[in-house]
Amino acid sequence: MIRTDYEKFADAIAESINAEDHNVVNTSMLVAKLTRIFEDDNPNFKAMYFMEKVVDIYRSRKDRKEVK
Repeated sequence: MIRTDYEKFADAIAESINAEDHNVVNTSMLVAKLTRIFEDDNPNFKAMYFMEKVVDIYRSRKDRKEVK
């Protein structure tokens, strides 16, 4: 990866942060923005697989207690 790739990631994260509570990230927005970055980088990127994998990992961890 090069510097502009990191800048794209930083932009996606920044745009996904809730304006009223900076501790909250809109995960669906973040995943969508990352998906677009990956698709632009690789036309063979499988967006549905990526999104399904994110959901699968989330579901496997949702029984864990959150650390606050």
